[in-house]
Amino acid sequence: MGMGKKLFKLIVLLALVAIAGRWLLQWEIRNSVDASIASMRDTVSIRYDRLNVGFDGKVTVKRVQLSLPNSDMFSAHIQQIEVDMQSLPELVQRRFGGSAPEALSVKVTGINANLENFAESVESTVDCLDPLKQPSPWMLGFQEDSDLNFSYVYNTPTRDLTLDIDVIARGAYELKTQVRFGGVAPNLKAASTLDLVRINFDDIRLMQAWTSYCSARHEKSPEQLVAGYMANLEALLNKQSLGLSDASQTALSSYMQEPGRIVLRWILNIDLQELPSSEEISEMLFNRVEVEVAGTPVSPIFKEVEYKPAAPRPQIQPKAVAKAPALVEVDFEQLQDYLDKEVQLVTGDKITTGVVRKVSGAEVELEVIKDGVNHFSITFYRSRIDQILVNP
Repeated sequence: MGMGKKLFKLIVLLALVAIAGRWLLQWEIRNSVDASIASMRDTVSIRYDRLNVGFDGKVTVKRVQLSLPNSDMFSAHIQQIEVDMQSLPELVQRRFGGSAPEALSVKVTGINANLENFAESVESTVDCLDPLKQPSPWMLGFQEDSDLNFSYVYNTPTRDLTLDIDVIARGAYELKTQVRFGGVAPNLKAASTLDLVRINFDDIRLMQAWTSYCSARHEKSPEQLVAGYMANLEALLNKQSLGLSDASQTALSSYMQEPGRIVLRWILNIDLQELPSSEEISEMLFNRVEVEVAGTPVSPIFKEVEYKPAAPRPQIQPKAVAKAPALVEVDFEQLQDYLDKEVQLVTGDKITTGVVRKVSGAEVELEVIKDGVNHFSITFYRSRIDQILVNP
């Protein structure tokens, strides 16, 4: 009986030590996180509800809020960030020993960004036919939360480090990227070679939404959109003395009409200690890339072409138009007199034109029309408005 009591006391003591150690570790990590957040307060404001360290070696941060100081252009909410170091002893050893773990996994779940004001400022620059001015997923109607998974594994015998980064835009696409380094030091602070880059892109509904959005925006059929995009992509490549091979053109055109999975694989073996020239790296990227579209290999991908700049377009003198009457400035209290009338609101270096739909207290709601067909409402706070301009 006495031995049983001693064993029970020992178990209780060990449990208390483990709980106290976990609590102290949690307190120490929280202080480090809070110090890092404080150092970034001039760039980004970060708040979180709770930080917890589990006995399984996972550090979990719940309900993270991000915003820009003194600006309403951007804000984001993250449901949870989970950092997994495999076990609590491993976490303790690496945290206080100052060395990187040989395996690490970070899962960021439920990312939701509020980009309404930002969207208004950049949507006018979107051109679906220009490869460099494509609409973002949130412009295509994908407002679901997104997930980000980051992990790496260090193989001690071979000294290889494999890094995986997955982006999941729910209902839109899944993007999986894998990078492998060779000759990696045990402290993970240096690598000798960049061996492989692999990208898997699975289209769930992104291309379908792109076609629907762009058809309405440009008043073109899907076939016209594909033809215009392909022509502009070819012109962009031609500036680099490159062009798409017949196989590439067929595969890309087919994908844009019936999307599936795209797989890109580069076998590089770049020596990071003696980096090759930019020309050599460019040659590696183009000559060592392997592409599959919907399970079908595409080869060759590029061809060399002679770049011939297009002749400059003749300048057309605009017709003289009658000057519009100058706008006049009014006070916020006078906005009640302009209900259902068009006004301009100046906020910083930005001017927003819209119809006043509602004025209450310190807020005004404008109805803004984009491209003559898209209607949406924006609420402005009085404190953010620098000028209010109206027609006399």
